[in-house]
Amino acid sequence: MPEYEIKEGDWFARIVKEQGYGSVWKPIYDSGDNKEFRKKCPDPNLLIPGETCNLPDKGGKKENKGTEQKHKFELKGSKHQLHVVIVRPNGEPLKNTSFSILLEPVAVDQLRVWQSGKTDGSGAIKWPITTDAEKATVEIEDQVFELNIGWLEPVDTTKGVQARLQNLNYHIEAIDGLSGSGTTVAAVKAFQANHKLKETDGVAGTKTKAKLKEVYGC
Repeated sequence: MPEYEIKEGDWFARIVKEQGYGSVWKPIYDSGDNKEFRKKCPDPNLLIPGETCNLPDKGGKKENKGTEQKHKFELKGSKHQLHVVIVRPNGEPLKNTSFSILLEPVAVDQLRVWQSGKTDGSGAIKWPITTDAEKATVEIEDQVFELNIGWLEPVDTTKGVQARLQNLNYHIEAIDGLSGSGTTVAAVKAFQANHKLKETDGVAGTKTKAKLKEVYGC
């Protein structure tokens, strides 16, 4: 059974597609062979680089069908969605606000097409994407956000904490996994103060991570 080591930018559906298993990823993720992997990465869209998952042995499925007849086969897959909440510097979400979005990469024979939508009542953009989507550019209220799809780690990791804080407009010098760096401690302290948490030491403990996950949405 092949093993696959998670890289930055991976999410499970993309791994399955790129490794040649098609679009049906959930049975592979939910399999008993990935029980330990799911404990470490309980969200298939938030994976930890360096962890390993198991992929099944490749093999075709045989169907006994007459050669002189026409047969219809249906390829099943899953829908994927970009989900991000846009907030102002004071933490207020941009509710019901018009935005434009551009997904990349764009195929060689396609034009770069901007599409339009509105955030929902919680300030969230929920937009359908394909497994080959790597980046999204969002324009909203004269601001431009460059999003790397699949690069967010679980909130239990230091990089996951840093990325969420940075995306919420707290100053993080680098998403480097160093919890004791000056800007990371300052950003955590600011977040703790803004949300009136009992944890005020600049260390992302259980309550701080839970609040960060609640505010960020994942």
